[in-house]
Amino acid sequence: MKKHLHSDTQSRNACKTLHGKAKFDKSQYRFDDDDDLARFDWSLMPFGKYKGQKTLPEIICSDPGYFLYAFEKNFFQYGKIAGQAKVMYHHRIRCIKIPKKGRETRIVRYVYSQKSRFIGFGFERNHDRYSKKNLDRSRLDFTAPHIRHPQEWDNFLRCFFEYYFVDKEPTKEEAESFFSDPSNFIDP
Repeated sequence: MKKHLHSDTQSRNACKTLHGKAKFDKSQYRFDDDDDLARFDWSLMPFGKYKGQKTLPEIICSDPGYFLYAFEKNFFQYGKIAGQAKVMYHHRIRCIKIPKKGRETRIVRYVYSQKSRFIGFGFERNHDRYSKKNLDRSRLDFTAPHIRHPQEWDNFLRCFFEYYFVDKEPTKEEAESFFSDPSNFIDP
């Protein structure tokens, strides 16, 4: 992990103890004839502090606040990166499947401190499958916790890496592979 990530005990414990739909644009995919699996052909960022250095999956796994800010301010207007940013926002970071644990249905639980600061997330058993308030918690959503501070993003990413990348920051290839695989998402 990056050096700026703090070993916040409260966040780490929170991770461990809890255990307008846009149409999907398939033109952004490249299909491999050998195994017929779709793989996204990710572009390097054409602007900003990651210009020519990182792809969108790498940015999501290192600085999601930057991506969300740029998307909300409509920085992704032209070229291939515009389509990739729309797919990333509408079909990836807002609808990540919750890892299965046996046959039980689980929901995400976002955890906050007494001062309303985000400290982590985890998954818990869904006791009321038909509750409307649990529908939006049936998937992991990067936009749901309303994170405002860099330390809160560090806490979010720590939990994300723990559940989806075996407790380590993913490499470029691992991040791109995860966000390219439609089976990791609900209704991609």
